[in-house]
Amino acid sequence: MKKQKLLSLLYIYILIQPFIDLITSLITRFTESSLTIGIIVRGIFILIVTIYLLFYNKSKYRKFNVIYLLLIAMYIIGYFVTKKGIFNSEYLFLEIKYVFKHIYTPILFIGLLNLFELNKLNYTKMNKLFIKTEMIYSFLIIIPIITLTTFSSYQNGNGNGYIGWFYSANEIGSILTILYPYLFFYIIKKNTYKSGLILLPTTIVMIFIGTKTSLLGMIIPLILFIIYFSYNGKEKYRTPLIISITLLFLVTFSIVYLPAINNVKENITKHNNTTSLILSSRDTFLLDTVKIYEKASLDEQLFGLGITNRLDINNEKVTKVIEMDIYDIIFRFGILGAMLLLAPFIYTFIIVINYFNHKSKLEIDQLIYGYAVGIAIMIAYMAGHVLGAPSVSLYLVISMIMIVKNFEINNS
Repeated sequence: MKKQKLLSLLYIYILIQPFIDLITSLITRFTESSLTIGIIVRGIFILIVTIYLLFYNKSKYRKFNVIYLLLIAMYIIGYFVTKKGIFNSEYLFLEIKYVFKHIYTPILFIGLLNLFELNKLNYTKMNKLFIKTEMIYSFLIIIPIITLTTFSSYQNGNGNGYIGWFYSANEIGSILTILYPYLFFYIIKKNTYKSGLILLPTTIVMIFIGTKTSLLGMIIPLILFIIYFSYNGKEKYRTPLIISITLLFLVTFSIVYLPAINNVKENITKHNNTTSLILSSRDTFLLDTVKIYEKASLDEQLFGLGITNRLDINNEKVTKVIEMDIYDIIFRFGILGAMLLLAPFIYTFIIVINYFNHKSKLEIDQLIYGYAVGIAIMIAYMAGHVLGAPSVSLYLVISMIMIVKNFEINNS
């Protein structure tokens, strides 16, 4: 398998993500099939990455990655062996799907890390792909809203917001949030007021989705870039600075009318404390899961509770995920699983810390990559639907690799 072919496949894979999510949404909404195009395509892609790692990879990471893949394989065997009754057809498919969604992220990380170790990462190409992808997602939400064919962001009807023809407002909102800062590459490059129009489609969409994640994911980078542009060359970044200030002013001025704010107002009456309001009752789900985990056997604490309510658990609350990815990984996959699944993030964190031990100033590209990773991890911790969502984690993984490779080069 030639490196260039795998790179071309990756570029195509990135661009078709919105359409995979769109088709998956329609299949989920209008059929009873539990096997979607998303699972099939992403399963095939991660299989190709795994084959590349095992048989075609010649990077300096090869030995480490083979060991890592073997550890994941051994863990998966342990995961299924330690759960009584898991091979019952009632549980097995759901457990396999859940495991796949979570091992996708670390395997993709090591696969692309190796690929870009041998083939120089084209940052410009990747930035353009992310901008195009962001635009496709945005227009696939705007068009349904205009044509009045959009679905509600909240399937139970208890919330304001629209998600176009997509299915999960949380996942799509996370994707838009992670990719939003990449739009600034276009504005900075063109350095014209007209270039600021590229922010409008995504900004409008993030307003109409109605989730706290999408609203904050729009406001936070605007504030961050205003600060950066102000203190790092007002003349150089004058146009992007004015564009950012103008857009932030317009959003702030209309904030009381935004769907997300209306949803927050409605939630205030439902929750008795600030924590539940911020976390949308995820704190309650966390406490329920902790109680189940504390009573679990040692092998379940090591290899995780899983996702289904088997006879050995006998507690229906275990089927409700916390939707805080870090905690879901710890309790669902246990201590051993958490160590394996979170290893890429620990590695990236070490690279970042090492960089700041030698340098303190961030360039604009490093700020954008760092922000994309930082906001993704924050969403994963607070709202979930990132580390266990292949449609979202793809952009997180690539952003992490861009940080690793960029920081390694600038630190040498």
